[in-house]
Amino acid sequence: MNAYRLWDLRRLVRVLAQASADSPINEWLLPHMKRKKFKAGTVLFNKGDIANQLFYIRSGTVRSTELDLSMGAGNLIGEIGLFTEDRKRSASVMCETDCVCYTMTDEAMYLLYTQNPRVGFYLIRLIVQRLLREIQRRPLTATA
Repeated sequence: MNAYRLWDLRRLVRVLAQASADSPINEWLLPHMKRKKFKAGTVLFNKGDIANQLFYIRSGTVRSTELDLSMGAGNLIGEIGLFTEDRKRSASVMCETDCVCYTMTDEAMYLLYTQNPRVGFYLIRLIVQRLLREIQRRPLTATA
């Protein structure tokens, strides 16, 4: 029994190690998402809103003014707020162009997260990567 558990744990570690930020979203998330079209100028969410869904940009460009960042096709957005204690959006995002996005509710994401460790590990890496990139862009300063 213990030998099987050790083998299973090692297999899981190998699978998780392969779940990088480049892992295919279309395999893990898109089958559980809904396709939606948004016109240029549509606000997907505002800073401080309750985070209740995430978005995968299929086509078009979105922009966050707080982050001074534009993102296009292939980007997953809105995931950080799903995992914060207060479940609030940390930035606003608006469509710069007409966009086709796939959306997933927070409940569906949590269910998928618990059912598929690769999805959870992918999201953790994505969130940490974004936070580290933001720290590099805006170094933290000590406050008294």
